[in-house]
Amino acid sequence: TNPDGSQTEHTVPVTVKPNTDSTVTPAPSVDLTEGKEIPADTSIGKVTDKDDQPVAEDKVVVDSTTVPEGTEVTYNPETGELEITGTPTTPGDKEVKVTVTNPDGSQTEHTVPVTVKPNQVDETITVTPGENITLEEGKEIPADSNIGGVTDPEGKPVAADKVTIDPTTVPDGTTVTYNPETGGLEISGTPTTPGDFNVKVTVPGADGTDVVTEIPVTVTPAADNTPIVTPGNANNLVEGTEIPTDSNIGKITDPEGNLYPADKVVVDDTTVPTGTVVTYDPTTGEITISGTPETSGDFNVKVTITDPDGTTHVVEIPVKVAPKGDDTPDTGDNAVVTPNGDLNLTEGEKIPADTSIGTVLDPEGNPLDPTDVSIDSSTLPDGTVVEYDPTTGELIISGTPKAAGEFTVTITVTGADGTTEEFTIPVTVKAKPVIPSPSPTPTPGDGSSDSTLPVPTPKPTPGTGSSGGILPILPVLPIPGAGSSGGHVAPAPQPGTGTGQGTGEGTVTDPNANAGANQGQGQHIPSKGIDPAQQPKRHGPLAVTGADVAKTGIIASILAMLGAFMLAVSKRRRPEEDEA
Repeated sequence: TNPDGSQTEHTVPVTVKPNTDSTVTPAPSVDLTEGKEIPADTSIGKVTDKDDQPVAEDKVVVDSTTVPEGTEVTYNPETGELEITGTPTTPGDKEVKVTVTNPDGSQTEHTVPVTVKPNQVDETITVTPGENITLEEGKEIPADSNIGGVTDPEGKPVAADKVTIDPTTVPDGTTVTYNPETGGLEISGTPTTPGDFNVKVTVPGADGTDVVTEIPVTVTPAADNTPIVTPGNANNLVEGTEIPTDSNIGKITDPEGNLYPADKVVVDDTTVPTGTVVTYDPTTGEITISGTPETSGDFNVKVTITDPDGTTHVVEIPVKVAPKGDDTPDTGDNAVVTPNGDLNLTEGEKIPADTSIGTVLDPEGNPLDPTDVSIDSSTLPDGTVVEYDPTTGELIISGTPKAAGEFTVTITVTGADGTTEEFTIPVTVKAKPVIPSPSPTPTPGDGSSDSTLPVPTPKPTPGTGSSGGILPILPVLPIPGAGSSGGHVAPAPQPGTGTGQGTGEGTVTDPNANAGANQGQGQHIPSKGIDPAQQPKRHGPLAVTGADVAKTGIIASILAMLGAFMLAVSKRRRPEEDEA
């Protein structure tokens, strides 16, 4: 009011400051990226009072509508931090509103700036191929194998949906997958095809286009661990012919020429020729064969070999058993060998000229070059040899077999490509015929009764005391004596007047001695068949050989028969003369 009583109105400005005992301090740097999960304990700011202590939990309210999409902001009353979690889904700048209630009940609104960066990881995804990725055909790939990896700029694995693998580009028989936990491009399976492959891996780029990376993978051909089988010396056998010692049907080694241990080679006994035994010799690698084939035919001896890695191989070794005496051609790639089924050889007899045991011709029927035909005659009997006639293709055998039995001849034929084939031809040598030994020739004695040559005992005929009584006239062999005369020939019996019978042992009595008075008993000793080698040496002018004795006996027999005939004629004439 003025002195004069008037009043003047004045305005006095008064400012009432809000109670700002609380403070919200934004975090200096918050690194949020679209699509990337926010690490734990990440804070966008801190709320404290005037004493720099956390404000009570009920005094702070966060406007959830202002936080980045995909995230959540919460207040931690213990630390005063405004913690943010989750994975931002939208890039951009955000103002997170935080309202704090003051001690006087008033409220203060604060804003915390938060920026979410666009996801730039895609353009920097790195696909790293493995180095010298080499696989082996037919060999299973070990577990946890990989051909490369996929990572973000920080070297961490990317999400599974960011990696695509073209299955048409992986090696046959394998599978390639991405492991988001390790970032590895894992490969599994067993490659079935050798070659070079380029596995295509696609990741998205920043501009939305695909970025394709090719990872080279090489599959090498499977190691050739197939056993090497070398033909043996007894792949062609003959039924009924014993197999020579040290025969084999082949030799087995690994590709490097090494021998297999004994327990790694098993022969299937059910596949060997009947009558034979086939075994593996680990000291030589040979599949030996012994025995005598009992059945003809073509056999495939199965042998199972186990590699050091456990892989098994089954090989079949062909063995041909030809029928005994067969002339069926044996046809190979390089030659046709035909045995001579009519071969006839005998022990001790010289083989006729140009005798053939068979033919060796090419598949067109022409003789082969002799340098391509090798003959092993070592199994033939001593005294024989076989040679090839290149003009006819015949296998000519010559000589004189010194032994009988069943034999074989092995023929090796070399083809134009250098390969060799073995053929076997059977050769049978019959035993020489057995000629019975002649009976020993009686040997003259020394004059005693035991050594006297046998004299056929005549059938006694009673005499009449006159010439009418006739004893049988029998041939007598010459008997050299040992007496003073130096030997004599026993005369044939003459007509006598006595009666006697030869029934005992002793010498034959001369019927001319004491005619009509000799009544003695006599008998001859049968020949005992003395061995000529044991005959005593002959002496005297009548010492003769067995042949001479035989000849003399024949002559004596003829003379005796002639004498008997003349005597009979004489008797018939006497009655006629008496009648006259």
